[in-house]
Amino acid sequence: MNLKLKILLLATLPLIVAIGAISLLVSHQASELSRQEAAALEATMLKAKKEELLNYTSLALTSINDLYNSDGPRTAASEDAASLFYI
Repeated sequence: MNLKLKILLLATLPLIVAIGAISLLVSHQASELSRQEAAALEATMLKAKKEELLNYTSLALTSINDLYNSDGPRTAASEDAASLFYI
C-alpha cells in the first residue's frame, strides 16, 4: 500500500465513522421525538373531545331545563323535549 493512500484512509475513515454515528443518533432521536409528539397530540385531542362532550351535555340540559322544571304534565314536557332534539 502506498503511503499517500494510508494517510488518506487514516484521515477519512474516522470522519466517515463519525458521520455514520451522528446519522444513527439523529435518526433515533427523530423517531423518539415523533413518538412523544404523537402521544402528546393524542392526549390533547382526548382532552378536547371530553370537554366538547361536556359542552354538548350542558347545552342539552340547558335546553330542556325549563321543560323539566315546569309544572305541566310530564308526558307533554317529554314530547316537547324530544321535539327539540329530533329535527
